[in-house]
Amino acid sequence: MPTKRPRVTVVMPVEMYGVLCGMKEVTGQSVSSLIVELLEVSVPSLQRLVDAFRPIKAAQLADRERISAALLQAQEDLQPLVQQAFSTWDSVHEVIEGAVGAAMAPPGAALARQPEPARASAAPATNRGGTKRGGQERGLRSTEPVGGEEDSLKGCSLKGAGNAS
Repeated sequence: MPTKRPRVTVVMPVEMYGVLCGMKEVTGQSVSSLIVELLEVSVPSLQRLVDAFRPIKAAQLADRERISAALLQAQEDLQPLVQQAFSTWDSVHEVIEGAVGAAMAPPGAALARQPEPARASAAPATNRGGTKRGGQERGLRSTEPVGGEEDSLKGCSLKGAGNAS
């Protein structure tokens, strides 16, 4: 049915889609109307958030250069401390390796191992890059089905999931 209302494509987890399909089955409403109904009750709260965040965003844009310069200066100031921490850890690591080596040596054997010189460790120049969480790059999701999903999707087709209504 043609409409003049704006259209939105929503990508959601399979479990969420299964719940919406279950609601569609028991209420007789389309998935689209269920989503609109759920969002309608949130509009006043969402509008308050928009009103609160607009001045914050404007201030952030105005202060972005000042904040960026302060962050760069903080990174430069902390760099020697990071290097010192790495150096200290390298020294502790050498002591641990020596103690483990001595404990593993056969009784009466002289351990003639000289400690290795401390390695120079370089701290990362920035914290930007591939950040892993739970062994996966952020933003990547497994496509493997979670147990029980098949049951929650009875009566729903994933083939047309993006256009379900």
